Amino acid sequence: MSQLLRRFLLLAIFFIGATQVAKAEVRQMIGLGSSQTCGTWTAERKKSEHGSMTPMASGIAAWSLGFLSGINLVNKGSNLLETVDAEAIWAWLDNYCAAHPLDKVVAGLEELTIELMHRTTKN
Repeated sequence: MSQLLRRFLLLAIFFIGATQVAKAEVRQMIGLGSSQTCGTWTAERKKSEHGSMTPMASGIAAWSLGFLSGINLVNKGSNLLETVDAEAIWAWLDNYCAAHPLDKVVAGLEELTIELMHRTTKN
């Protein structure tokens, strides 16, 4: 089985499992990033000045880094976050959210995870 397929299956199992647990036990992800839309992220980032974030943007940003770190932790393949830093992640999320304001922030993070998986398999 190729590394890419193995990673995809791991991610799919993780998300399907999380979805099934959420359905079976009526649980949801906890934190600002799990409930906020990209429109909120974009608006809060625009309010941010001189490199500092609003409290809402800071909360979403911190939750996002935790979400990606958790995905990276369960990914037994290569280090998905090896070549990116927080600023790069937030810039990517800025671009995604500008194009998808009605999506939840977590949808953007799922897309970023897939992109990072593709990048690490190319190296």
